[in-house]
Amino acid sequence: MTVGTQRDYKYVLDDFIGRGMFSQTQKAEIAGLHQKVIVKTLGQYLQENPEYSQFKQHFQSLTARLAKIKHPHLAAVVELFEEDSCPFIIFEAIAGENLAQILETEGKFTEAQALATIEQVVEAVAALHRADLLHLDIQPRHIIRRQNSKKVVLVEFGLTNELNSSIRQTHANLLAPGYAAPEQHDPQGTTGIATDIYGLCATFYSLLTGNPPPAAPVRSHIRNEDWLQWPNSVSEPVKTAITAGLALDPRDRPQTLAAWQTLLLPKAPAVAPSPRPIPPSPPPTNRLERFPVTNLKKTPKRATAKFPLGTFVTTCLVAASAGVGFGLSMRFNRPDEAGSTLWHLNQSFPPRAVESQED
Repeated sequence: MTVGTQRDYKYVLDDFIGRGMFSQTQKAEIAGLHQKVIVKTLGQYLQENPEYSQFKQHFQSLTARLAKIKHPHLAAVVELFEEDSCPFIIFEAIAGENLAQILETEGKFTEAQALATIEQVVEAVAALHRADLLHLDIQPRHIIRRQNSKKVVLVEFGLTNELNSSIRQTHANLLAPGYAAPEQHDPQGTTGIATDIYGLCATFYSLLTGNPPPAAPVRSHIRNEDWLQWPNSVSEPVKTAITAGLALDPRDRPQTLAAWQTLLLPKAPAVAPSPRPIPPSPPPTNRLERFPVTNLKKTPKRATAKFPLGTFVTTCLVAASAGVGFGLSMRFNRPDEAGSTLWHLNQSFPPRAVESQED
């Protein structure tokens, strides 16, 4: 059987992967290219429903937004088209095993392995949330580890999970036990980002323990201590994050993926005080040392003559001493002249005798 556009049937259909009331998923191949793909469309039950046109419009709206997302941990959308009034979405086929198969063959993951896997899933779910989309069916079966790689890809988006109350009532009976949040079991419940966080944490718990949590309707009748079984190697931050994300009331869960991720970060230890205070650095001797200037062109300093104050004072003292000594010598060496002693009041300099000779 082939399917494609009316002018060009290019997809050769193969075995069914899933064939439910609301959707059907098939393996296929691009004709002539031998490229494997996955074909998904609405199930026969919806196609025969009186509200089919609304379901088809809803499906096409979600797939159109999904096709715009390009992310390494999400299955890439190859093409969207409609054939015989039925909408189709074509995904890349991921070669590898899903996590449920790996758990069965290899056993539970170590904390490091589980963290590395969940971090990739968180990135994929965050990309959906940025596009205003919800996955609503996160579980190990819908996470494929690429062949010969540690990279994982999230598949099987819940494109038919949110239709109307009657459809949701029937759909609730088909949810994966342990991975669906309590609000998904309630036809009147409101789903949101916290719903995806529940499925993410249930998957995280399953990777660490090898078993999913009890189904949400059952959990309301049992205590967490009665079913939580942590391996000894699991750290406290991981326990705290998973337990918070599995809260029965969506309002008690982290409301964003970023808020949930902060719970995974261990608290930084308090800084121990120094045993003795560190002495402050000595103040700079020069004010300019506080603001060092670099990359400035150096200008040669102009020579400045410094005034020798000490020499000037010494010279003055010597001169004064010489003057006093000269005066005393004049007085003591000419006792016959006026002023030749310290007690003479009348003094003349030079002596009058010299003046009379000049006259």
